[in-house]
Amino acid sequence: MTIINTRLLTSASTKSSSSVIEAKALLNSNLWGNFSSTNHCELMGITCNWAGSVTQRQLISPCCSQKLESMNWTSLPNLEHLNLVCCNLTGSIPEEIGTLSKLTNLYLSRNNLEGLIPSSIGQLTNLTWLDLSSNRLSGPIPSSIGQLGTYLDLSSNRLSGPIPSSIGQLTTLLYLDLLSNRPSGPIPSPIGKLTTLTNLDLSSNRLSGPIPSPIDNLLKGKIPSSIGQLMNLEFLDMSANQINNIIPTELGHLSNLRNLKLSWNQLLGQISPIKVQMLMNVRHRNMFLVYEYMERGSLFCSLRTDADVDVDAIELGWTLRVNIVEAISHSLSYLHHDCTPPIVHRDISSNNILLNSKWEAFVSDFDTAKLLHLDSSNQTVIASTYGYFAPEFTYTMVVTKKCDVYSFGVVALETIMGRHPGELLSSLESPSAPNIMLADVLDPRLPLPTNPMVVWNIVLVARMAFACLRFVPRSRPTMLCVS
Repeated sequence: MTIINTRLLTSASTKSSSSVIEAKALLNSNLWGNFSSTNHCELMGITCNWAGSVTQRQLISPCCSQKLESMNWTSLPNLEHLNLVCCNLTGSIPEEIGTLSKLTNLYLSRNNLEGLIPSSIGQLTNLTWLDLSSNRLSGPIPSSIGQLGTYLDLSSNRLSGPIPSSIGQLTTLLYLDLLSNRPSGPIPSPIGKLTTLTNLDLSSNRLSGPIPSPIDNLLKGKIPSSIGQLMNLEFLDMSANQINNIIPTELGHLSNLRNLKLSWNQLLGQISPIKVQMLMNVRHRNMFLVYEYMERGSLFCSLRTDADVDVDAIELGWTLRVNIVEAISHSLSYLHHDCTPPIVHRDISSNNILLNSKWEAFVSDFDTAKLLHLDSSNQTVIASTYGYFAPEFTYTMVVTKKCDVYSFGVVALETIMGRHPGELLSSLESPSAPNIMLADVLDPRLPLPTNPMVVWNIVLVARMAFACLRFVPRSRPTMLCVS
């Protein structure tokens, strides 16, 4: 009994010591302001284990324009999940983040992070999910990235240089997204070793050279890896690059491929007959859409707070923004109420709203769209972009029209605010949410509207958006009503 008591005392002492260190680290980070609780485990978004050690850190609404370096990461040795999406974080990703050896999920997307991706991120050998998308990260993709797990999203940054060949070491990777960066050079042939990959997006970059195929690689004395070995691939987008040469026949053997985009390159030849037949079958089973070129790109890129693209945001005036919201509402109303059976998009976000040269908006990317059947439970997996899907979907896993309605509300607010309304959405969930003046959240890059009709339209957009964001799904309006 004495031995047991001694162990308990030792455990309690360890718990107390580690708790004090972690509480100090959280307090000094200033991400919560001056919290009054003496128990750091009671902070919003913090989860602790039995010993009082932080294991999860979720989305935090109070944080605002804080630097990620302000946290003493070495004092959080048991952290497993870190979620700081849409926290308006600035600064760079510190090298110390590599000390979080137990980390399995790291979400830092939709912030204002700059600088390099630290090479120490390769030390996170338990990391299965890494999302650094929609920041301002620059420089090369570190070769140490080849130590990570099943999900890697580096899209919408400023990454440059070649894609490291070490990426071929990610043999358990399911999802790889490098969309809208600045990497150059050829697609590395080891990418063909990612045989578990289901989604590969290399679009809107500066990649050149041929699509890797066994013949090309053998001629160059390389290991004969190729895109054609990715037999589990369902989505492949290499559009808007400088890729050239002949389209390899191996693409025709990707029997699971449902969405293939090769446009806006310098490719020659045609897709093999096997592939053509396969796409014909897909066309009968699902939606197979071809889009005209959208000169302005996505709504997200046009609204982005970035010195390089603020010109677009300013040119996108109030009337154009109202028209964009209106066009989105008409499109969703058509999908929900004019199609039989109804179609739910499931991934309405500013990245999936494309703008043409006249700033006209089009809903895009129907890869995740789902037909609603009255005789089915319509239960499905999460396919929406984080920060846009309805809160009820996380626990019901049932897709409904009201899921799209909620996502529309987020995009509508984002359009008039000029940024994702992450902090505002968090405050809406609080019963003691403060009153907020609309003029205080409108995009500050534009002068406040003075035309009465324009003012009325913006107020209408805001009212509709907040109605669509109601927590209870049945209290949200239909898209037909909104339209």
